[in-house]
Amino acid sequence: MDNPFSIFHSVILDEDSCKGCTICVTGCPVEAIRVRNGKARILEERCIDCGECIRRCPNRAKKADTAPLASMEGYDCKIAVVAPSFYGQFPAGYSVENILQALGGIGFDYVFEAALGAEIVTRETLKILKKEGIRPLISSSCPAVLRLIQVRFPTLLEHIIPLLSPMEIVAGISRKMVTEILKKTEPPDDSGKKGQEPVIGVFFISPCPAKVTAVKNPLGHKKSQVDQVISMNDLYLPLLTRLKKSCTTEEEKQVGKINRDENKSCFPLGSMASAYGIMWASREGECRSLEHLFTREKNSVNEDSPVVKEKNTGKEEKLPGKDSNLSWISVDGINEITSLFESIEDGNLQDVDFVEAEACPSGCSGGPLTIVQSAIAKENLRQRFAQASRIPSDESVPVELKKDVPVCSEEKIHPRPILQLDKDFSKACKMMKEIEEILPELPGLDCGSCGAPNCRALAEDIVKRKASKEDCVFVLKKKYFDGKISPV
Repeated sequence: MDNPFSIFHSVILDEDSCKGCTICVTGCPVEAIRVRNGKARILEERCIDCGECIRRCPNRAKKADTAPLASMEGYDCKIAVVAPSFYGQFPAGYSVENILQALGGIGFDYVFEAALGAEIVTRETLKILKKEGIRPLISSSCPAVLRLIQVRFPTLLEHIIPLLSPMEIVAGISRKMVTEILKKTEPPDDSGKKGQEPVIGVFFISPCPAKVTAVKNPLGHKKSQVDQVISMNDLYLPLLTRLKKSCTTEEEKQVGKINRDENKSCFPLGSMASAYGIMWASREGECRSLEHLFTREKNSVNEDSPVVKEKNTGKEEKLPGKDSNLSWISVDGINEITSLFESIEDGNLQDVDFVEAEACPSGCSGGPLTIVQSAIAKENLRQRFAQASRIPSDESVPVELKKDVPVCSEEKIHPRPILQLDKDFSKACKMMKEIEEILPELPGLDCGSCGAPNCRALAEDIVKRKASKEDCVFVLKKKYFDGKISPV
């Protein structure tokens, strides 16, 4: 029988590299991995593609199913959508403009910042928060968190803000804008493509495998505007090499002027994301960005907030503190998120307006496909906040480009519960009783040597006929000394 939960997963296993060590088994926050016959097995109905196993595996047996750089060759026009966490991978001496232009130098025809989409989502989120309704509302920006809610906390699906991710919004805007630019031009006669529409490829540069799953198997909408996802660690060395070659002086690093000629520039929008768009790359970034807009609209600034200067005008503005009327919580790491969501399910936190939940520790800057340590990335990003404009511009993305690009989710996210033992209630009750009978026979050490993450998971596997009691070495040892089994 086919698995009813069979979907695309971006986390894949290289069996030849797997040693069956169980580090990934005990480290998976959703208990989605087992070791069977000496090799790890991913339970696809449980996996949320958070990438924690990629981070933990010492043998590099877990990998992300991202597109290689060679995949760019299949498109006539290549568009890069850059996650703001990518900026944190490079020393702050290189400006954001330098990084964007360097992407144009390694093969991308056009480059767009996902941080601009973050600013759009921030504005739309505030509109939703102004309305009366269920609380707290949960950010929809992290695809791993969306899948965690789908499989573990289906009752919280109605708490998710019905907005697309910044990646999707900017991908839609970029495709529309580049299509219009290409209509004004025509390939030369010897190209063999005169009269044909060029094939546009939108590539998202991602810090995590969950974005790949969000593209291949989207939630909240039918089809992604992104064609391929390239990991940051695949792009890092080519881009760093390009940066070192093109930026040889400190002046070139700091200035990084963008060519505003849209027919020649790889950066056709001609405007940069503000610090509050880039801020999304770090923990609390979405909340801080939202609160900044909230306090600006109220025309009130907290006295205890640090003073910064707007880049172009030099005008002083204070970053908002956490004592405004907008109540929010920022949480990172699946285990911490799970604990918080359990509290929300229990009816707590109804006085909180907004929850920002990031699967990766430290937010996207700590993603499993990043290069530098998250603390270093955070410092690189902090310095870029100071370089960027402090005031998001309403004109960063022209209105005519935004008006036909979807911002809200097109469809509901349906639950995919994994905790139920069986669809038949009576059978599920019987299985639960069996689990409770088996548990006292197990040592309760949760060592993972049986190939399951803990003793309760092993008991559940036994009831589902996917494991046996003898998989536990302590049970096996006891039976041997009791004379119930003989040595082979």
